[in-house]
Amino acid sequence: MGRYQLFVGPASGNVPVQEVTIFDAWSLDRNIDDGCTISWVMPGNSPAGEITEELSYDVWLYLDGQVDQRFRVLELDRAWDEDGRHDVSVTAVCYRRIFAARHLNTDLSFSGVSQGQILFDLIDHTQNLPGGDLGITIGSLGPTVLRDRTYDAGSNILELAVNLSQIQGGLTWDVDENLELQVSRFSDYPVRTQPIVLGGNARRIVKPSGAGLFANAVLVAGDNEATTLEIKTTSDIATDGRGRWERFQSFPSVTQQTTLEEHADGLLEEANSPVVVWEFEIDPARFFGDSNYALGDFVSIVEPGGNAQAVQVLTQSISQSADGEVLVVYNAVSVSGSISGSGVLTSP
Repeated sequence: MGRYQLFVGPASGNVPVQEVTIFDAWSLDRNIDDGCTISWVMPGNSPAGEITEELSYDVWLYLDGQVDQRFRVLELDRAWDEDGRHDVSVTAVCYRRIFAARHLNTDLSFSGVSQGQILFDLIDHTQNLPGGDLGITIGSLGPTVLRDRTYDAGSNILELAVNLSQIQGGLTWDVDENLELQVSRFSDYPVRTQPIVLGGNARRIVKPSGAGLFANAVLVAGDNEATTLEIKTTSDIATDGRGRWERFQSFPSVTQQTTLEEHADGLLEEANSPVVVWEFEIDPARFFGDSNYALGDFVSIVEPGGNAQAVQVLTQSISQSADGEVLVVYNAVSVSGSISGSGVLTSP
């Protein structure tokens, strides 16, 4: 079975300096939309507890001797009990979440620029400010999809990145363990041939209803002075037996009508098919073998007593106790099509 290790060290360095050897348990939550968080509790007088600092220290998660993810320490909550025991609760975030605390210092405008390049230019903007360099470089900017964008000073960089992911044909992105920006699209992720089967590699499968998120009409608003309300509906809304179901979304910083239309198209595409978000727990032995699914992977999940359904992995939650016991839980969203035996996602 695989072995995880936690290390800490100054963010200014490229390697950790101290392993976290004394802890109750650690928990890692990964999300394809806005990154990941790792947390644990350790004694304040432990080697790692004595040196770890807020904001200026990094965390390295190793798997079988190789770096799996790098994080920045955000908060250290300290507690002392009546016996004098001092515990430190650590919360660290992956590098993409750092941009929740970064904003544009000037207006930026892009015309016919690839969306991956736009994202890196936003990152580069903040990295070029005094004290702003995070060491992030280009890994891959993904497929060329040209966009026109105008952003106002003060706009939050993480919010702008999320907006780029929510439009039709939008991007997905990550800052990997080497601090390289990796840009892709949902449709470009790999297909895994190992299905999810209850009693095989899965200990538990849950399939909730997604009907509460259904909409066949969307209303999207932008800057009130520069744009008008964009309304999109499905072509069969008048005859749909479910009736009319609407969803509203606002993008106050959007000043171009074409951009607002892209947001509306993306929202309608997302809302028109009821979202089914599966949850499944993977057996740890299989997780470290043939079932180590990554964010974005397409995989087939077999509903007990039913048919196989193609899904795409959206979240991954891993926890490990002090004695090494690992729990792995995923969320995945249903997608159209099926996965062939040769590992190809085919259209319905």
